[in-house]
Amino acid sequence: MSRSNWALHRLVGRREAFTLVELLVVIAIIAVLAAILFPVFAKAREKAKQSACLNNLKQIDGSFRMYIQDNDERFPLGVVIAPGYIGRVTGNSGVLWTWDILEPYLRSEQVFQCPSKDYRTNPSPIRFGYGYHYRLFVQAIGARRGDYSNVFVWDEDPIQMAELREPATTVYLCDTGNISNPAWPPQKWSDDAGTDFRVFFPYVCADSACATYITDPNYGDNTVRRWVPAPRHMEGVNVVFADGHVKWVKMTELVGFRPGDPRCLYDNTP
Repeated sequence: MSRSNWALHRLVGRREAFTLVELLVVIAIIAVLAAILFPVFAKAREKAKQSACLNNLKQIDGSFRMYIQDNDERFPLGVVIAPGYIGRVTGNSGVLWTWDILEPYLRSEQVFQCPSKDYRTNPSPIRFGYGYHYRLFVQAIGARRGDYSNVFVWDEDPIQMAELREPATTVYLCDTGNISNPAWPPQKWSDDAGTDFRVFFPYVCADSACATYITDPNYGDNTVRRWVPAPRHMEGVNVVFADGHVKWVKMTELVGFRPGDPRCLYDNTP
């Protein structure tokens, strides 16, 4: 082999390793890229869960629509006393709740659990991600203007579609949770144990000195079981309005307004 070919062979076959400085620079670049991209990926993942949640609510709304058609245009009851029966969805004996009542129209239990919430840490069968606006649609507060201060009245007639004055702006289903520490502002509320089948819409004072539920003789509060809208999706809540359309709503659009305020989405006030 000639001297020139030998030198070329040595040059081509030579392998040089990274220096420590070069390696540290590469690691630093990867770390910066990860810090930039991971929040983007997390947001995209949450958007996918939000979409799945919206799909769940659309399916639940579909079961409501079928029930309403079969039952004189009335919304479902909150509960039916049924001795000898066990609710297929809730597992309760002798009592069928709204989700049990709708089960023949839905045939799926998974749709009642929001994909953004892990219910495995709460093994009770009554752990759902969504709530039905029991106070308005079952007890008819707002629609009939009655005094229903007892939040556990079961024997009222659910309202009919025709009784809704503002269906396009009246929420009847939404993301719901057991909010153990309600505070103002409500964007950061987080639920710790899911709900049963109900959602209550408390209003809270808009100033920092009054961050508790306000008792009202008609609209009430729910200081024992705080099942209220849960902002699981980027500080917002997926909701279904009474006319059937489904969308994401910022948490501050759902709570904070007294009944009768035109911005109030839950008391059916024109």
